[in-house]
Amino acid sequence: LTIKLGKNLGSHTVVYPRNRMESFYRTLFSKYERINLVTPKFESRFSTVSTDQVEARYVLDPAFIECFLDAADIAGTKFVQASFKDRDM
Repeated sequence: LTIKLGKNLGSHTVVYPRNRMESFYRTLFSKYERINLVTPKFESRFSTVSTDQVEARYVLDPAFIECFLDAADIAGTKFVQASFKDRDM
């Protein structure tokens, strides 16, 4: 599923589930920095890495985080992930 964004992003931000594949993701995105967000429920389920800390916090605002958590719950899976790059999510 690709969603067009209203803003062109200059960085790449990735949200992925915390699970056995986490070491694979950490290796894949080793040049990205870890983003710590202030939402404990989100942080317990997902990891976030980005090439720009500020832009990552812009796209992962509290309203989006709540919607993302709701979507993951509705989907009924632990394996929801998202990528933000250019004009795409």
